[in-house]
Amino acid sequence: MHSPAQWRSFYRHKLLKWWAQSFLLGVPSVVAGFRNPEGFVCSLKTFPTMQMFEHVRNDRDGWNPSVCMNFCAAFLSFAQNTVVQDDPRLVHLFSWEPGGPVTVSVHRDAPPVFLPTWYVEAMTQELPPPPHDTGP
Repeated sequence: MHSPAQWRSFYRHKLLKWWAQSFLLGVPSVVAGFRNPEGFVCSLKTFPTMQMFEHVRNDRDGWNPSVCMNFCAAFLSFAQNTVVQDDPRLVHLFSWEPGGPVTVSVHRDAPPVFLPTWYVEAMTQELPPPPHDTGP
């Protein structure tokens, strides 16, 4: 059985990650599998996405959906103003630690390339013209 401290940690950290991923993609609920000490799933629990916040609503160290979405909006605005060059070989690495600012470093042809070269080349080749409709 999980202790109250383990559940609080679960609600604060796991549910926040699941909520953020599910909310942004419109996933209505998450099914969690809970393992026993041997590592076997012994129970399942369904968490509706729109009710996940209820588990930490009165927790002083919990999370707030509005704060999360405000951070997301501010970060996306920052990213939009930072990434001004359209270059698939250019990687912008963003990082953030609570209490500090978002930092960014720029790397050209770095190992963490998002799109492989073969894909970029295939997508930038000139596409053939569509066939002409000769009609009757």
